[in-house]
Amino acid sequence: GRRKAWFAASFVALEPMFLIASLIGYSEELVGLLYVLMAWSAVRGLRDPRFFALAGLFAGLGFLAKAAIGWLAVVALGVGLLQEAKVGVRTIEAACKAQVGPHKTCHVAIMAGFDSFPPDVYRMSYMIPKLKAKHIDVATMPQGQYSTPGAQQSTLNFFQTKPKVDVLYTFADQMIAGVLVALKQLHLTPGKSLKLIGFGATTEAVQGIKAGTWYASEGLYPSTESRFAVQYLVDAVHGKKVPKVVNLYKLPGALAVIDKAVLAKHPSFHPDWSYGG
Repeated sequence: GRRKAWFAASFVALEPMFLIASLIGYSEELVGLLYVLMAWSAVRGLRDPRFFALAGLFAGLGFLAKAAIGWLAVVALGVGLLQEAKVGVRTIEAACKAQVGPHKTCHVAIMAGFDSFPPDVYRMSYMIPKLKAKHIDVATMPQGQYSTPGAQQSTLNFFQTKPKVDVLYTFADQMIAGVLVALKQLHLTPGKSLKLIGFGATTEAVQGIKAGTWYASEGLYPSTESRFAVQYLVDAVHGKKVPKVVNLYKLPGALAVIDKAVLAKHPSFHPDWSYGG
């Protein structure tokens, strides 16, 4: 009848699209398999209309597979964990030199967001051995939970034993906010008693660096990432060529780390976000 003919014509029209996708895509086997299953279901649907629903499912999965692997997920946009860890090591070294002088023992405390969070685990596993190899004493603090209250409590607990700390490094600027509250309670002066390094390059970080309470902050640019991700998505949908890998630190206005010297060199630097809202 007309209904069967309409369904058959619709699925026949999809065939060349799947064929092209399988030829140019990044997952030829997956798309090709779904194409075969769709065609088989469509043929069976000529006798049993219930198979048209199954054919539609395979068609949808085929397009999703193509979109996820071949069209949309083609751009890796951001910064690798290894690169972040390397920047962290260099920044800590510079802070140590500024605090205790060259070739002197420096005591560093590192606060992770979550001890079991894979990115934190990876960065810690890289940074700690590298720092120790440079004769820098490293201690790990209780996790700050990527929050201001969590970091405040972590700092208070850690300093109960009155450890020697020259540089305190965290994986988030919002945790530095909690550290600052705790240091005030402990009667320690940030920028003098010890150097603070955050992660985020936020508005608060810029203000703190200029005020002398922060030493530095690694760069994090969520708004820039989102803007370029949308741009590349639109370009890909319209058939334009998009890069496969984009190093965020190489985009205009994005700096790997900000400190007093970097801000003086880049006076027009504008933070991408603020943890205060």
